[in-house]
Amino acid sequence: MLIRLFLLLFLTPSLLAVDKSAALAHVTVVSVNSLLFYPSHNAPARVQSLNHSKIPAQISAVIERIAVRVGDKVKLGQSLVVFDCAQPSLNVAVQQAQQQQLNTQYLFQQRRMEGGNNLAAKKLSVSLN
Repeated sequence: MLIRLFLLLFLTPSLLAVDKSAALAHVTVVSVNSLLFYPSHNAPARVQSLNHSKIPAQISAVIERIAVRVGDKVKLGQSLVVFDCAQPSLNVAVQQAQQQQLNTQYLFQQRRMEGGNNLAAKKLSVSLN
């Protein structure tokens, strides 16, 4: 024990007297998270239908933005594509207005026909008398 204390007391000052510029070392500090390695495997893929079924589009719209990239992980219900639906919405509004106009014209023509039938029935009853 005394020998260790002797070595510690007498040899430590001689070690400290060494040229300080030679004793300095370059130190880099990084977070532990950057040192951890999580292996992952990626493989490019292409989806190919085996039954060659044709599925019609429900709407005709322009793709505004694709929300995912190749290799992204997606969750159930996550939006993959954003469509610009302004034109289809306008088309629906125009079609609804045209349908309303045709319904009004149909009702008008139906009343005219009823009026004509009533008039014809009156003329027939007058001529029979």
